[in-house]
Amino acid sequence: MMIDVISENLAIDFLKKHKANKERISITGADIWYGAFCDELLVGVISLKKIGKNNRVKAFYVSKDYRKVGVGMALLTKALTYDNMKYTAFATNYSRNLFLRCGFEEKWFN
Repeated sequence: MMIDVISENLAIDFLKKHKANKERISITGADIWYGAFCDELLVGVISLKKIGKNNRVKAFYVSKDYRKVGVGMALLTKALTYDNMKYTAFATNYSRNLFLRCGFEEKWFN
């Protein structure tokens, strides 16, 4: 598997193709996009957007055939090395435990 910076257009096309919005994945502009490739096939994306003094994890999606094999962890680990800022995210049911394992604190909002 290879993780690399990708274009916003490639990432958004991937997210739309996989109907990521149905899993409440944000398909919006970001400052940087990373893609995970297995045998040259894009299988996951993650993006970061600077908001104030934090980087917000925006789009984070791994295609269903590549979940639970380390792709999500590799993407998140790579994204967390982007700079020395704090990171925030809204986790889905699919990504919650991954964020917790990477040191994120859980906060609930009403």
